[in-house]
Amino acid sequence: RRVLFRSIADNYNIISHGRIVDLMDLQQLKSLVEDQLTSSIAFVTIDGKPHNTPVWTHYGDGKLYIFSKKSRIKIKIAEKNPSCMVAFINGAVSGEAEIIHRGSSEYENIMDLPNKRYSHNQSYVEYKDNWDVALKITPTKIH
Repeated sequence: RRVLFRSIADNYNIISHGRIVDLMDLQQLKSLVEDQLTSSIAFVTIDGKPHNTPVWTHYGDGKLYIFSKKSRIKIKIAEKNPSCMVAFINGAVSGEAEIIHRGSSEYENIMDLPNKRYSHNQSYVEYKDNWDVALKITPTKIH
């Protein structure tokens, strides 16, 4: 398992500014997300405690998106410490989270990303109407 994670990380070409440099890397990042229905996101609170929670992760234009209610703990932590890690079965992505608010043009542009994967899931249908923010995660490292 350790070898698998290392080989995935070795196949990514990340520059110091956290940008993925070629189309192949974007395809691999997209595949990481699409190969798994759920993942988990981890933050560290201001007082140094870890916070890890399961999420539905979406890919769009080289970014990861996680929709949520702004009252959730992960959103409150991201406001103070945007550094995070999203873990998948076949790897993980470190990045910086930015909060996108419902009603903004950016939110409107991404709000349909989950429909393709989750519209058949009753839990998704129930949750979607309650979301009022999205975390936009800019990848800085693939593990």
